[in-house]
Amino acid sequence: MVYSEQVDGAFCIACAIFSAHPTRGQLVTKPFRVWNKKSEKVQEHEKCLYHQSALEQADRLRQTVEHSESSIVAQVDACRAANITRNHEVLKSIARAVLFCGRQCIALRGDVERIIEMNDTFVSGNPWNFLALLKLLAVNDDVLRSHLEAPAMKCATYISPQTQNEVIEVIGKHIILRSILDDLNAALYYTILADEITSHNTEHLAICA
Repeated sequence: MVYSEQVDGAFCIACAIFSAHPTRGQLVTKPFRVWNKKSEKVQEHEKCLYHQSALEQADRLRQTVEHSESSIVAQVDACRAANITRNHEVLKSIARAVLFCGRQCIALRGDVERIIEMNDTFVSGNPWNFLALLKLLAVNDDVLRSHLEAPAMKCATYISPQTQNEVIEVIGKHIILRSILDDLNAALYYTILADEITSHNTEHLAICA
């Protein structure tokens, strides 16, 4: 119970906060001032179901404040942070696979556009080099293996042709090109080599600095 100097009366703080209702009367919505009947009123109030319910709600609030890490919001935030960290690790492995295929000048795609189960020993057709490499990397990478077998979201597997192209674009524009520009800016002199080829009736000009 708490005493209010403003209204010169006592209230049950738990009920006043969690069970306030016009019909509850004294100790809840109205101050209690009959001091000579305090014991009887308090004992009667303690037996009320709404008082017991209010105490339970007050206790849950206290536990939430004292142990904020166990609150639903905290658990959701922790789960979200864990998913972000997990996705970062998965994207690192995917970027390594794309970069490997590029450095070795091998095509990323083939005939089979899916990850073959980890225990498959024979697969008809030609699986994508990119997907086959991811399968190989997953043997010793539990995070990648878990993602390939059961991604958190079916719409975010990060192994589609669109994602591959996006990774290639990021590596080309923001890593390789930046490295070339840094070298050119640091050099006093540099030369440019050009070589032209024709493929499928289309001319391609490659420039190397």
